[in-house]
Amino acid sequence: REISSAKELGLDYIRYDVRSEMVESQEGLTALRNVSELAHAEGIDLMVGLYGRASWPVRAPESFEDYQAQITSDALAAAPFADYVLPYYEPNGQARIVLGRSETPDEWAEAIGLLTSRVRNESSVKILIEIAMASEALALVDAIQRTGVDAIGFDIYPGNWDDMDAFRDCVAAVDRSRVPEVWLSEFGMECSMFGEEAQANFIKMAVAEASSLNLTGCCLWALQDDTGLGHPQVPLSHFGIVYADWKHKSGYAAYAEAIVAVLG
Repeated sequence: REISSAKELGLDYIRYDVRSEMVESQEGLTALRNVSELAHAEGIDLMVGLYGRASWPVRAPESFEDYQAQITSDALAAAPFADYVLPYYEPNGQARIVLGRSETPDEWAEAIGLLTSRVRNESSVKILIEIAMASEALALVDAIQRTGVDAIGFDIYPGNWDDMDAFRDCVAAVDRSRVPEVWLSEFGMECSMFGEEAQANFIKMAVAEASSLNLTGCCLWALQDDTGLGHPQVPLSHFGIVYADWKHKSGYAAYAEAIVAVLG
């Protein structure tokens, strides 16, 4: 059903986030292969977000080296089925929370460079690193674009929409001779707080902004309510443009209209 919705919306890509346990099991890899085949049959490419072990939100990795080894292993396992992998999700955001500490931009660049080299030896999958619009964003852009990755992405939510100059500065700082692709790799608005119409308007503004900056693409979080790694089935994750029962919100039509407006 997710694939048919993506096709109806006119999407070129979908994002599918996984835990380590999924790509470590044959059953999980079969499920990932099935998603990949279904998407590709509809002309839709697959971006796989690597979130690490299910225990990490409550028990941090023993060390940064252990964290690197796990994410590298996950990237290698997911690569045969993906067009993009998103490792080290938000070095200055979610990854920092998982680790329980901060690594410097240079330390992140070293880790990302090693992963990129290892994956490139075995796969042609593209590597996208998403940076949170938070502290050290510009420093991370400078460091990461020395690593050989294919793409850098940024996230935009209502909390940082008012600081669009910072976002534009980060986009402008990417040297596209070194990093060919720049994405608005995550954006969205929570409906239970802001309401359906506000979400619809936000979606239109974000897609228009991505187009005006000549970004490679943008990725909405999320399709359906109450989904996503770490979100329980309670009214806590209302970022979807459809409800849990697949009833459309105003944001569904708004996203489709925004895509048509950009692509023509």
